[in-house]
Amino acid sequence: MEYELNENDLFFAKQFIQQLQVEDGMTDPVMPGDMYLHKLLSSDTSHVLVALENNIVVGGLTAYELSMFAREENEMFLYDITVTESHRQKGIAGKLIGLLKKICIDKGIKIIFVGTSTDSEPAIKLYKATGGDMEIIPWFTYNLEDEIPG
Repeated sequence: MEYELNENDLFFAKQFIQQLQVEDGMTDPVMPGDMYLHKLLSSDTSHVLVALENNIVVGGLTAYELSMFAREENEMFLYDITVTESHRQKGIAGKLIGLLKKICIDKGIKIIFVGTSTDSEPAIKLYKATGGDMEIIPWFTYNLEDEIPG
């Protein structure tokens, strides 16, 4: 079952965060506080979608609405998506993206964008299979971690 988490779903949100961090290779995952998660899950512009099997998160995605400056509309940025290794190749990621598309359509959002590395064949295959058009554009990241005091 795939659905969007709300402010009452801290249990599932924490499962998903743990899954994302383990998937990213973190050996000591860090959990945001309950107040932070509650605020995020209460937001109309932050979206956390999960797939559950027997009340266990087996996949999920995060996406954020970005308000455009030059026109009165939002675009959706699909930030993270993952499915546990034991549940891959079962259509879960595609269903999560389908649910995100439905949310966008219901909200009048015309564009979803997502980034991935050019050598991530599974991600590229997924995004193409779910209707995404690949663009080759440079993507720059500014890491300011060492510049922030404290």
